[in-house]
Amino acid sequence: MYFHSFKLKAGFSPVLGLALFFSSLCWAEPVDKRPVQGISQNLFSKIGDIETLANDDNVASLRKALTLAKQTAETCKKCNDYEIAIIYRYLAWLHFQTGEVQEAIYYYEETIKKSPAIPIAIELEALLALSKTLFQEGDYADALQYLENWKTLSRDIPADIYFLEARIYYFLNRHAAALDRIKQAINIEEDAAGQAMEEWYLFARSLEYQQENYLACLAIQRKLLEHYNKDVHWRDLAIFYGLLGDEYNQIAAMDTAWILGGLKQESELLNFAWMLQNVEVPFKAAMVLENGFKQGKLQHNLDNLKQLAGAWYAAAEINKAIAAMEEAVAYANNGNPHAFLSTLYLETSNFSQAVESAQQGIKAGNLKEPGRLYINLGIALFEQNKFDTAISAFRRARDDKNTYDNAEKWLLHVYNQRLRAEQLDMHL
Repeated sequence: MYFHSFKLKAGFSPVLGLALFFSSLCWAEPVDKRPVQGISQNLFSKIGDIETLANDDNVASLRKALTLAKQTAETCKKCNDYEIAIIYRYLAWLHFQTGEVQEAIYYYEETIKKSPAIPIAIELEALLALSKTLFQEGDYADALQYLENWKTLSRDIPADIYFLEARIYYFLNRHAAALDRIKQAINIEEDAAGQAMEEWYLFARSLEYQQENYLACLAIQRKLLEHYNKDVHWRDLAIFYGLLGDEYNQIAAMDTAWILGGLKQESELLNFAWMLQNVEVPFKAAMVLENGFKQGKLQHNLDNLKQLAGAWYAAAEINKAIAAMEEAVAYANNGNPHAFLSTLYLETSNFSQAVESAQQGIKAGNLKEPGRLYINLGIALFEQNKFDTAISAFRRARDDKNTYDNAEKWLLHVYNQRLRAEQLDMHL
């Protein structure tokens, strides 16, 4: 939600500038001028006293100013409607400053009732103040009605009004109307200043996203980056490229976001690393993960460390993959991760550790593919010329249908090698 805080500032004059009561009030030229009566010297003097107290910028003085304004209203028996409206403006403003919002609303409504005996500018001011205040109070229907009345009296509708209207429509669940108004607000600002406020683009993007207009979201996102180059906007750009199926630009945007430090969540880093691996850039994926661990953004757990090991393995950095998997198995509650670790040991010809890892995995149990571990165990034992125990391992691997054929081939190979070794021994 978009609320504004208001504070009385020293030197602020409700007479000279009460239209600035709300910090974001937009001014528009009225459709016409009205003939109004003047202000008596006596009332002008009392208004000066009220203003002097109000400009002291402290609660006690505001209370005194409010009391004096009430007394002035009660004794102003012969005041014309314009003079009464001036007093009501003070009462509305002072009540708001002292936190009495309902009273402020009442006096602005009373001010409006003096129309058409008051200048259109005063009526515009009261209408817009009411719309903004009622919006903050959650009375969206009345806030919209007062704003529409304001628009009827105005020649020109500035961007801020369309933005306020868009927010009101949003809370009325009229999202199509909200989108139309925020677009108008953005167009006016871009025509005048070349760009709109960041929050306006974000609001428009959220409305487009609700309607699944991802191309429109992408266009808005590009404007955000053009005018407000932030890491979070690069990350969001990647999201919209992903929704549109543009993997190349998605990864490029994610890479920029990562370089700028915009990927702060664990899920974002893991997702980016998977993207890189899917397009066969495993070394960069491993670097993303390594930095994530060093910066404390990634938890040291089984899944994250397995992903790191896989990235290093795909990048042909076997020793780094081993280091990651050695840490990973410490978090395992079954023997499955040992299969990959034993495979890594085999690739570095570290057969004794391959045997140890495979045996640890078998001991841990709950294996999804037990044959895989027995295959690795058999190979490691065979490479150490331990033919009999290797044969035993391959026979166990035959019990798993997933590795049956592979185990049969290895058994035949081991039998042949054992026979050859025995024949060599006989000839020595």
